[in-house]
Amino acid sequence: MDKPAFIALMVGSPGDAGALVCKITDIQIDGTAATATVREVGFWGTLAFTDYFQLALLDGRWQITSKTFANTGSSS
Repeated sequence: MDKPAFIALMVGSPGDAGALVCKITDIQIDGTAATATVREVGFWGTLAFTDYFQLALLDGRWQITSKTFANTGSSS
């Protein structure tokens, strides 16, 4: 799937089908770098993910610099 098709899919099929629950499960900070872990349950109604965000303190604000995720299966 190319980038325009992926964007069209995301815009046309929002992840929150009314059942999405997200929870920050961990934050680790070391100076100007941090990692945050977020658990998503109910994405597109039935999927579950764990998201791993890398953050940097830039110009006095925490900003996400990268994200990776694991598909942890169905939420049902």
